[in-house]
Amino acid sequence: MKKFLSIFFSLAAAAVVPAAEIVNLCDPGVWREESAVTALPDGSIKVSGRVTLTSVDYPRIHRNKKYTLRGKVRLAPGSVKSNFGLGFILLNDEEAAFPLASFRAVKDSYGTLAKDVKKGDRVISVKAENPKVWRAIPGYQVAFKVKRDMSDIPNKNVSGGEKFRKLETAADGTIMITLPYAMKFDLPAGSLVRLHTGYSYYNRMVYYSSLTYDWKEFSVSMSGTLKTGEFDGKGFPPAEEVEALKLYINCNGTTPAAVTELKDLQLVIE
Repeated sequence: MKKFLSIFFSLAAAAVVPAAEIVNLCDPGVWREESAVTALPDGSIKVSGRVTLTSVDYPRIHRNKKYTLRGKVRLAPGSVKSNFGLGFILLNDEEAAFPLASFRAVKDSYGTLAKDVKKGDRVISVKAENPKVWRAIPGYQVAFKVKRDMSDIPNKNVSGGEKFRKLETAADGTIMITLPYAMKFDLPAGSLVRLHTGYSYYNRMVYYSSLTYDWKEFSVSMSGTLKTGEFDGKGFPPAEEVEALKLYINCNGTTPAAVTELKDLQLVIE
C-alpha cells in the first residue's frame, strides 16, 4: 500500500481517533516527482528545478471536515529568485480532475445560441440576456448544455483556455465569440449557454510571486459546502462527483535554476 494512504487509513482505523489526522508531506515518497525532492537532515525537503509536485495518493473528501495545508517555505541559500504555489486539485471517483470553471458560473450570464454550432467550429454566435456581462475577460469560458436550475454543474462542457480569442458584437446585437479550441459536439440554435470563469485545474491556495531566503509560514484550509454555481477556493462544491483531493506544489515556476526548501509541511484533517 502506498505511503500516503497507509498513513491516512491507519489513522482513520485507530481505536482512538485523534482530534486531527496529520500527514507529513516532507517525505519525498509522497510525491510523484520524487526525483526532484531531497530529504534534508533536519526533516525538511529541498525541491530542485522548475517542477510541479503532485501527490501519489489522494484523501477522500468528507465535507464536514476541514483540510489544512500548513508549513514553511523559502529559497534555498544561494538560489536564484523564484515563486511558489500550493493547493488542491478536485478529482472524481475515477481520479480525473475537474477544471475549476466546471463549478464557477458568472451571475446573470445566460444566453442562447443564435445559430447552429457544428463540431469543429471555432466561432459561435450568442444572443445574451444581459450583454454587459459578456466580455473578453481572462478566465471567462462558455459553458454548453446548461440548465437554469444549475443541475448541469459540475459542467464538463466548458470551452476551455485562458481567454476568448476574440469577442465582438454584431450589428443585430448578437455576440460573436472566437473560442480558443474547436467545438467537440453539435448544438442547435436556441441552445442555452452560460458564462463560467476559471481556467486552471489547480485551486491555488497559497502563492508567493517572489520567495526570499527567509522562511514564510502559511496555513490555508478548505471546508464546508458552497452553493451550486459558486466556487471561492475555500469551500467544497456540492457535486457528488467530486470525491477526492490531489495535493500539488508548484516550485520554481519562473526558472529551472531555483531551489526551494519546505519545512514542517503537513496536511491536517480535522
